[in-house]
Amino acid sequence: MAKKGKTIQMQSPENYIRTRARNLEIYECLVNENWKESGIASVIVTRIHTNGNFTTGIFLVDLYCLGVKDSFFKFNIGLIEYREMIDQMNSNESFINSNYVLAHNIVFAAVEYAGDYDFSPCKTFTAVTQYLLEEDTDEIELIDIECGLDGKPYYFQGINDNQATINRILNQLERTAGEGNYHFTLASDSFNKQYKNTVNIDDDDDFDYDDDIDDEDLSALSREEALTIFKDNLNSYDSMDEETTFFLSGKKPFRENTAYQKTPQKEVYLGL
Repeated sequence: MAKKGKTIQMQSPENYIRTRARNLEIYECLVNENWKESGIASVIVTRIHTNGNFTTGIFLVDLYCLGVKDSFFKFNIGLIEYREMIDQMNSNESFINSNYVLAHNIVFAAVEYAGDYDFSPCKTFTAVTQYLLEEDTDEIELIDIECGLDGKPYYFQGINDNQATINRILNQLERTAGEGNYHFTLASDSFNKQYKNTVNIDDDDDFDYDDDIDDEDLSALSREEALTIFKDNLNSYDSMDEETTFFLSGKKPFRENTAYQKTPQKEVYLGL
């Protein structure tokens, strides 16, 4: 009589990562070259299986405000698929090799900073991909990673952030950071139009909203270019007259009875 075969219980990729990924050797770590300048880090941490395949965690990290905004993983993929993935990511932005300690500190510094303002990492990070990183303990060398902009959280509207998301984030910053203690840049053409319709500037004012950049130029700006304009406006803020600074500060609501009735001082609105 033939012996009955044993039933092999297969783990899901998620359960494997949660329970066993930290036993795998780290193969390589990558980070986008301009992470310091842009305030957004794309961090890749890859571990190698004993069969030669790879499991990779990718982390989209907002160092200015929101922490780990997004994360995903590739599980047990071969070398060709892995290299194709890295090549594709390199076609969108330039990545450089990093040691693990730097990658670890970038992610967890952003998580900690965002937590100070009650922002939590994305669900995939919390449930799965954090286990592709080492546990955040004193055994990991601490590197000072600068978070925020000029000592304050800075929210830059993401391409998928709708009005409800914007309201929630700005309300949360108002509650946790306090009025005047955070920066923001809104990047919606619709908000741009609403803002223009709300704020009135007298004909004899010197300030011209479209003096340097028109709407088409604004919509094409990269995050880095928008950030440069934002910083330039912050630097020149003190030289502006009262009405002009009121226009740039975002203190006027876009509409009545919205979250924008209380917005921070010394902020620059870019209708990107």
